[in-house]
Amino acid sequence: MAGTFTVASGGSISGTEDESTWNGSAFVTTQHSISGGSYTPLSAGNDNSNNAGTLSLNTGVFPSSYTVVLDGIGNIQMIASGGGASGSGFAEPASVNKFNQGTPVTFVFGLTGVDGSNNRTGYVGLLSTDGVSSVTSGLIDVNDNGSATNSVCSAAPCTLAGNYTFNSGTNRGQITLTAPKAMAFDFFVANGNPSNANNPLNLYVISTDNNPAVVGTMTVQNSKISPYNNAALTGASVTALTGANNDVALIAGAPDGTSNGGGVSGACQSGSNNEGALSGIFNQNNNGTLIPPAPLSLGTIGISFPDSKSESGSNNPYTYYSTHGNTGRYIFCLLGDPTDTSPVMPIPFVLYASGANRGYLLDQSGSNVMTGTMNPLTAPKGVFFASTNAVGTYAVATSSYSASNPSSCAPLTSCYATMNLVLNEPTSQVFDFSGVENPGNQNLGGTYVVTGGGLGALTIPGNSSSTNFVIYGVTETNFYVIGWDVEQTGPPPVYNSLTSPILYMAQ
Repeated sequence: MAGTFTVASGGSISGTEDESTWNGSAFVTTQHSISGGSYTPLSAGNDNSNNAGTLSLNTGVFPSSYTVVLDGIGNIQMIASGGGASGSGFAEPASVNKFNQGTPVTFVFGLTGVDGSNNRTGYVGLLSTDGVSSVTSGLIDVNDNGSATNSVCSAAPCTLAGNYTFNSGTNRGQITLTAPKAMAFDFFVANGNPSNANNPLNLYVISTDNNPAVVGTMTVQNSKISPYNNAALTGASVTALTGANNDVALIAGAPDGTSNGGGVSGACQSGSNNEGALSGIFNQNNNGTLIPPAPLSLGTIGISFPDSKSESGSNNPYTYYSTHGNTGRYIFCLLGDPTDTSPVMPIPFVLYASGANRGYLLDQSGSNVMTGTMNPLTAPKGVFFASTNAVGTYAVATSSYSASNPSSCAPLTSCYATMNLVLNEPTSQVFDFSGVENPGNQNLGGTYVVTGGGLGALTIPGNSSSTNFVIYGVTETNFYVIGWDVEQTGPPPVYNSLTSPILYMAQ
């Protein structure tokens, strides 16, 4: 689903939404009118004062009710509630009159959904417009259930061509592609500014044809970066990835901005010795299997790459390189298991960059079809994130989750949830937090220990054990969170089956 709604000064709500559904033989997109709605705060006098509550958007179809939390700039994190299928997403204040149809612009995009057999599918690419009505050029990569050769794109990357229209009165537009095949999308203007590299314009996009049903975001590419070569990507970033079958990962990394070679043989080698090296750390929770397989402590959060075995130095497998004329398409070699005694073989991802260390990623060959975003890491002054900035009230919700039938709803873990969290700092770099999780109005409490660069450990005490999480800070007030637990009944340690969504946490 994707759409737009307006809240008038008196509180009345109106708008439209597109819903793509499977009718048994084809995907059908229906436009629904939002004829009204309401917002009900969680409870009067709740000390978690970030306006948590229930948002209703009357459409006559499910979902029409959402449990939501709002951050300080008015962005809404929301989960479907009230019966029917589960889902999560975002709503943001629209940037009125910022989509200028008179200016040529290039967008990059990341879309995720399912094909007609209910297999996970991901798209990433870039699309250039002439500022009038034509899609003049572009590229697209598609992974459909582990295959980069599929009904949408037979030889990745495929070229794009087509046209587009936009109605500023309804904040809604259409993109009709003629290549690589007939494809149609609606888009809604979200937030940002097309000329601001630090806050670029975003569009919410949904497919409206009988190709795989996908939904996601398009972002204006920073045109001041040219060319998009290896040197264009320098500095730290945080990447959040999710795939089918409860596969999630967080990465904090930095490309070296060079083309010095050094890739090992395999899918991640460019073949022309123009790879740059990556350094950083990552955590992956693949359906309860932890990579690296380590308990949670400040000394063992994440795994450094390149590691200290034979793959380091000139044979570092964690590399990246620019492709296709330095237009913004890259291959990044990420994840893998650095604790394995055999040579590390990372997974090849396509990145389409919207700016320096910013863009959309898609794994090229895995059946879990991992997709996600790369976000610039805002380096704090000094070694640690400033605690005075981190103290406050946070909106937290399931950002992305891929389990089809969550069986339980433990705090912060195995289902769609929204939360209020209030952080206080009684001890330097050690925070206490309290809050309420919905659905169920469950009380939460625990501790968050932050290390350099915003990486941290979050612990929720339980009746018999503690539930642990890792936190990757993007800024001093914005974080990604995944579950991270190990049941040490070994030797060797026996890992429990805790799966995890990715949660987004914003002040």
